[in-house]
Amino acid sequence: MKDNNIQNKYKNFMQFLELVSANELNYFILDSKFKEGFNQRMKGLSREVKEAFDGELRIVFNTNDEVAIIDSTVLSTYIADLYRRSMEAKYKGNRIDEIIKKTCDSGEMVKTSFLKVSYRSLYESFDSVYKEIAYRKQHLENNKKYFGVENYKKSDAAIVILTLMVLEDISKYISVKRNVLMDVIKEVVDY
Repeated sequence: MKDNNIQNKYKNFMQFLELVSANELNYFILDSKFKEGFNQRMKGLSREVKEAFDGELRIVFNTNDEVAIIDSTVLSTYIADLYRRSMEAKYKGNRIDEIIKKTCDSGEMVKTSFLKVSYRSLYESFDSVYKEIAYRKQHLENNKKYFGVENYKKSDAAIVILTLMVLEDISKYISVKRNVLMDVIKEVVDY
């Protein structure tokens, strides 16, 4: 049920997820290196778009055929699609719009479960793309404190924080209170 102001601003959940992901990526990441699989997929996608539409994606490759520059919209759409496929598989083939509608119409327990599954799917999506992330150290520390994970010291801290930033946006979309989100974070972030 669309009683939430955030939901009313977007055509559907995927549009919302793509836009908030792009915003969070632009805010948090200064520079990054991508994993081999992502580089290969973008190279193939770039070729497909060029052949099919005689157009160009906003992606620049370096001499090693690695993504050097990529538009945040292309990247966030890719990540949102990975998330969608993961969630649909975890929810036994239900379409993401159906999953979101049922979640929004449900109680706190279902929403909590959804956020836990979303955390894992988002984390896996970001982790499959990024090999290295350069960020402002102060942004990382501020967000670790904000999300109550200031003692998190593992090497994937940037992926965890990026995941939590998008998860917070999702929690607002499905009308979950901050204290419930914080309880979920305590359960899903593995020290």
